[in-house]
Amino acid sequence: MEKQIRALQYIDYVNNFEIVANYLKGTSIDKNEVISCLNKIAFYTNKLEMQESSTEVLYKELRHDKIRAINRARLAEKKVEELEKQLKKYKLKEKLGF
Repeated sequence: MEKQIRALQYIDYVNNFEIVANYLKGTSIDKNEVISCLNKIAFYTNKLEMQESSTEVLYKELRHDKIRAINRARLAEKKVEELEKQLKKYKLKEKLGF
């Protein structure tokens, strides 16, 4: 359904653009209608800019979260390796009777 809404918004944008273009060519169109079309075009393009900006912010946050998770996993792996080495030492000491 979202694709359909986007398609309708795009069609509305193109129609508004066409009305403005026809007005500039000299077709008799009411100035208030042209102003309304220009406002709609501005709102549509502003919406697209805001969506793009929000998408970039979201991707940056997701990348940051992913990198942080990877770093935490690497740190955890190092800790596990250290603990396994310590465990081997304790088991060896236990075997030898220390």
